[in-house]
Amino acid sequence: TEASPYAEQGAECQQNFAILVTDGADNVAFVTSGNTVTGIANTDGDANTAFDGGKYADTSENTLADIAMEYYENDLAPDIGNMVPDEANHQHMVTYTVAFGVEGTISFDPDCPPNCPGSVLSEWPAWPAISSGTPNNATEEAKRIDDLWHAAINGRGKFISAKSTQQLVDALTSITADIGKRTGPGSAVALNSQKLQAGTFLYGGLGRRCAGL
Repeated sequence: TEASPYAEQGAECQQNFAILVTDGADNVAFVTSGNTVTGIANTDGDANTAFDGGKYADTSENTLADIAMEYYENDLAPDIGNMVPDEANHQHMVTYTVAFGVEGTISFDPDCPPNCPGSVLSEWPAWPAISSGTPNNATEEAKRIDDLWHAAINGRGKFISAKSTQQLVDALTSITADIGKRTGPGSAVALNSQKLQAGTFLYGGLGRRCAGL
């Protein structure tokens, strides 16, 4: 059994990041027999913490945005102290997403996040309702791209729409730089990274611990 990544010294302020890159919408149902996302529900709309509801909420369940919120608003290591230098000081995951050559139904604002509208809900994107079945038309597929942007906002990361190979390289460079700003220079670094590639999807995870610990 592998030890928890939070078991080592310095984990109290460890930061964790996930990067999702895709060149298309998902091609499986969110909720179907034998292929179910469980325990997530509408986590960005239940307003059970200070980090969800309002501008982050939608009416759909078990979406990527819900998963991003689940792992941002909840303490991933409740048995250790909370010293993460972020909006949420408990151990959590920040989500970055990149759409390569695909468009959603909402006009994308490349400055959001981090420069999103304030508390006026009418200034925020109206997140479309996403069906629970496998997307079977162009509109439903485009809504899943909106969900990528929504996930980055919920996970307090960044969404980038790349239209070329160079823009994809630039997107990953930008995300890496943003992670560097969050973690700060001169830190004592311990990185754990994993990736799982299946079809057109690439999932990546990164973690970084406290400086001087």
